[in-house]
This record gives sequence, structure tokens and C-alpha cells, in this order.
Amino acid sequence: MNRWLFQRILLHTILWLLFISVSMYYFSFWLPEAGIDAGLLKILLYVLSWTFYLMILPYLDYYVLVPTLLFKKKYIAFISLNFSLIVLFSYVKMFVDALFLETEPKWLFSFLHFVSAMPYLFIFSLATCLLRLAEEWLNRLSIQEALIKDKIEAELKFLKAQINPHFLFNTLNNIYSLTYTQSPKAAPALLKLSEMLRYMLYDSNQQEVTIQQEVTFLNNYIEFMTLKERWKNKVHISISIEHESIRLPPLLFINFIENAFKHGNLEAEHSFIGIYLTAQLDQISFKVENTFNESWSKDHTSGIGIKNVFARLERLYPGKYSLIEHIENNVYTIHLNLLLS
Repeated sequence: MNRWLFQRILLHTILWLLFISVSMYYFSFWLPEAGIDAGLLKILLYVLSWTFYLMILPYLDYYVLVPTLLFKKKYIAFISLNFSLIVLFSYVKMFVDALFLETEPKWLFSFLHFVSAMPYLFIFSLATCLLRLAEEWLNRLSIQEALIKDKIEAELKFLKAQINPHFLFNTLNNIYSLTYTQSPKAAPALLKLSEMLRYMLYDSNQQEVTIQQEVTFLNNYIEFMTLKERWKNKVHISISIEHESIRLPPLLFINFIENAFKHGNLEAEHSFIGIYLTAQLDQISFKVENTFNESWSKDHTSGIGIKNVFARLERLYPGKYSLIEHIENNVYTIHLNLLLS
């Protein structure tokens, strides 16, 4: 017997024992006042028969009638059958009472005595139906939440799968340029790429990583992208981390930096890229700004990564983030503000 079933049986047992105790107390006073002679043993037997009689319809509703009729929207059949059972049990109760209550037969088989049990049967039946409906609603809600969670996890895996090829496409293009020119920096660049791929293949499979892991990955990427000496002084980085225990989804910032290098046009005069990260225990602020390349509006593939980030944020932090894009004086700025609590 599993723990849940044991607890359920124990709870029902306690409730019915409590009902028997209250009924014993009530009938020990009511029967003498009504002029009905009954000893303690007879009262106990009467209460047990009364309790058993009240138990039948609720459990019949819970395990049979509600699942087979009410859940299948057979409302007329459910109401008709319940009403018929209430009438039947009320009729049987008159004969049960006649076995234990030594009183005037005229009262025992009167219409007033016949209908006296109906309110109890109706209340017990109604309470059971409402309980069963509530349990079914909670069960369906739990299943729905599980399905939504599975759907979100599947979508996040799909989005991450889209991000990884997008990243590889950009980095391999740069390595190709180095190898094509037979640059001595090609081998170190490949080593740096292998470190980043290790992070993407293993650490990024976790739901969350530490802020320091993510920053290390970003620094590696930036170092890789600034292998061109003339670009080093054009990239400004400011990182402030309040506590290294801060955790966040992996690969959350890389698309912003990728796009900055791709569209920032660092070959142009006065061009620059600025990367600013401030991580506090309850909030992360991440901003990237770069000189604007007019080809941005002509490149139809430039927005793939950013759209993925939007989708991930909406799934992971609904209502807890802001992502603002802005272009002014040929400088493109994107600012992510993320609430962690």
C-alpha cells in the first residue's frame, strides 16, 4: 500500500469515527427525550447501521456515478439515478429504524419519517460530488501544468539548438579568414573555439549556470573576435558582479555581442562596441552598444538570434524582464534588464 493511499484511508477512518462519536452523543440524549427506550449497546448498533447506511451513496457517487455519468456529461441520468437512490435509501431506513427503535409503528412508517433522512443523504451526496469534481479539476490542472512545462522545455531546447549553429556560423567564418591568410593566430583561435564549444556542449545543457561561467564564455568570445589588433582598442568592456552565486540561463547574452561584432563595422573610423554588465543578487543589467552599420536593415538573417533571446526570456522570465532596442546618431543600443526575484 503506497503512502498516499494509506493517508487517504486513515483520513476517511478518522472522519467516520468522528461522525460515529458525535452521533452516539446525540442519540444518547435524543432517544430518551423522544420516549424511546434504548441502552448503550443498542444505540451503538443503531449508529453503526446509520453510518453504514450514509456511507453507501457517497462512495457510490465518488467511485461509480460521478466518473461514469457526470464526467461523461450524462447529467439527466446522473440526477435521476441519485434521486432514485435517495428515495430508496430513505425507504429502507424506515425498516432499519424499526429494528432498533421501539416506538410507535405509525410514526416509524410515516411520511415525515420517510423524508427525514433525505436532507442528510442529499448533503452527503452533494459534498462527495463536489469533492470528486474538485479533485478532477486539480488533477487536470496538474496535468496541464506538466504539459506546459514539457512544452516550454522542448521549446527552450529547440531555441538553444538554433542558437548554437548561429554562433558556429559566425565564428567559423572568422577562423576561415585567418586560415585563408595563413595567419599564425589561426591555431590559438581554434583552441579558443574548442573551449567555447566545450561550454556550449556541456555547461549549456544545464538549466542554469553561474554568472562567472557565462562571463568567462563571453570574455573568451570577445578575445577571439578581437584577434585583429586594430579592433582591440575599439571594444570597451565593463563588468561588475555583486556575488558569484548569481545563476542564470546559459547563452543568454551571446547573441547581443555577436550582432554587435557582425553589424558594428569596426573597420570604419570612430567605430566602437561597448559591453556593460552589472549583476546584483536580485537584478541583472546588460547593455551592448555599437556604431550602426547600414547593412543591418538589408540583412534579413540578422534578427534570428535576437528573436530567439526574446522567446527564451518570455518563457523563462515572463513579466520580469525588459529588452529595449534604440538607434540614435548611428549608434545601436540594446538594453536587457532582468529581475531575478
